[in-house]
Amino acid sequence: MIKTTDLNNQKQINNYMEQREPFIIRNASCIRTTSKKWSPEFISSINPNLKIPVKRYRKDNSINVSNTTLCNYINYLIERRDCHYPMKGDILYCHDIPMFSMMKELISDIDLSFLTILPKWYHYKWWRYVQFFMGPKGSWTPLHFDCLYTHNLFFQVYGKKRFVLIEYKNHIYLNRVGWRWFNSDTERPQLNSIKDNINLKMMEVVVNAGDILYMPPGTIHSVRGLEESISFNIDFHTPRSSLYGLAKVFQGMPIKTAYYNLICVLGLVFKIPSRCLFFFYRSYLNYIS
Repeated sequence: MIKTTDLNNQKQINNYMEQREPFIIRNASCIRTTSKKWSPEFISSINPNLKIPVKRYRKDNSINVSNTTLCNYINYLIERRDCHYPMKGDILYCHDIPMFSMMKELISDIDLSFLTILPKWYHYKWWRYVQFFMGPKGSWTPLHFDCLYTHNLFFQVYGKKRFVLIEYKNHIYLNRVGWRWFNSDTERPQLNSIKDNINLKMMEVVVNAGDILYMPPGTIHSVRGLEESISFNIDFHTPRSSLYGLAKVFQGMPIKTAYYNLICVLGLVFKIPSRCLFFFYRSYLNYIS
């Protein structure tokens, strides 16, 4: 069972992070008001003509990326609210986009008390490091780990998602594809080696509106939208994890990925301010998507 804590219990949070333990903060104060305010319609009302990339997930597991307006995408979500899952046709998912940089009006809705979890290097214009997700019921991110081997702080603002978490040390029991993806199916384990492997331990957690989920570096995870949802996350390093992540270049990490870890090492270990380095890091936010 996943550990739970409170945003005010910084000592316990630090202990969990030091021990590489995932944890969840239920009904977190920093997004409590936001979770009551935000909806797809609210987001669209701010800038309906904003162009956003959406991923089209096909039945054969291929992914196509196209652009549409925010208004058109919200209309797509509204049309599918009464559909039963699994829905017919492809799923369109607004996935991994820097929405706070595209729509700065949203920034003031977030209480900054969560910043105590992040190293101070990330505090200056923290919103630049945020990746945003919005999608219908049934939206899906396959099994993977975060490519820089970062800590992951995930904020569920609207709707509900189900995470399956697997410790990185168990990757040897999974069907790995490339650097960070796996084609093992956590929802239908009978179709692959997961079912019969007694050594593989998976943790399932449902994240509700207002919750914050923390995942340690290297956590292998898949995500399923149980409802129409809005969420965002921040991938972040500590000095220790940035060095560990950089060393992964000797274990198959792509050079381009290692480049972004090097930037984090320069900031967190050698104390170069983020305002001086973000120009070189910014393309990572498009790279991961």
